[in-house]
Amino acid sequence: MLPELYLRADGDSRMGHGHLFRMLALTEMLKPHFRITFITTNKEEYIHGLFKTSGAAVRVVGEYLSYSEEFLSWSADLSATSIIVCDGYQFDATAQQALYDKGFRIVVIDDPQNGQFYARAIINPSGGVDPAMYNTFAGIAVYIGIVYAFLRPEFLQLARLRKSPVDFETAKKVFVCLGGADPENYTEEVLLNLVNHPNVETINLVTGSAFLHKNSLSAVMSEFPGRINHYNKLSAAELASLMRENDAAVCSASTVCYEYLCCGFNLFILQTALNQENSFNFLLKEQLAIDFRYFGSDTKPDIGKITESFDGCQDQRIVDVFLKLATTDL
Repeated sequence: MLPELYLRADGDSRMGHGHLFRMLALTEMLKPHFRITFITTNKEEYIHGLFKTSGAAVRVVGEYLSYSEEFLSWSADLSATSIIVCDGYQFDATAQQALYDKGFRIVVIDDPQNGQFYARAIINPSGGVDPAMYNTFAGIAVYIGIVYAFLRPEFLQLARLRKSPVDFETAKKVFVCLGGADPENYTEEVLLNLVNHPNVETINLVTGSAFLHKNSLSAVMSEFPGRINHYNKLSAAELASLMRENDAAVCSASTVCYEYLCCGFNLFILQTALNQENSFNFLLKEQLAIDFRYFGSDTKPDIGKITESFDGCQDQRIVDVFLKLATTDL
């Protein structure tokens, strides 16, 4: 019988869907090796359907006074050898300890690098993280960097079949995705900038199920008929195929930009949320992407670094982490 793996994450129109899609990628990577249950407060049937299609069971939990109380409730009947993944800034040390003290094998997905941890392993898929930040947490295995990025198989495959780069000066098709929610409506700002660029002929815009600004988007599309193609709630295969058709992209400094870098090179990024600051700064510093403020300039990314960083092998590295955790005696 396969070992049990439980994934705990949330997402909505306020916080976006980044944590959910990271756990969806993890489901795809690990489903041959584990029996997976996704646990969430999210009530969207669309999101549930994605996990069920990927082979995971879905369990929706209600409101509790604390995450510690919630965790103790749904973990009461789990096997002591279960692995539990916590992906969310709200799942603090107190909540982690509630599970850790019961003997579960806890994996924390950590972006902001702060606080105390009760875990067997930490995975931080962000770039530019100093490993020394975790030196004080003895006994915890730490895996750092975009070589551990949570990428769905459709994008990993693109990285293995990468096409030759196109000079931005000749780019005519631009992919745009600013996350599943984009609560501040950066989408409108980007679209108005792109439609006025002399080289850009077609804009392929993708929004998610939590996108709130449909009326604003309709107005922009009406003002510039035939220039903007709008796609919503695409499957991973559809999204990967669409990305590959474009010569450049504008993305938020989140999971979607990592997905694009598996197939494209001319990536322009925006920081659309506070928790994207580290990722935004790292991508610019390493010349993996270009600040959207310089769209149309002669600034170029480092093609070699992109190819090296997004090599299509992230899945095997992450599988190795979880198989080691599942087979190690505690």
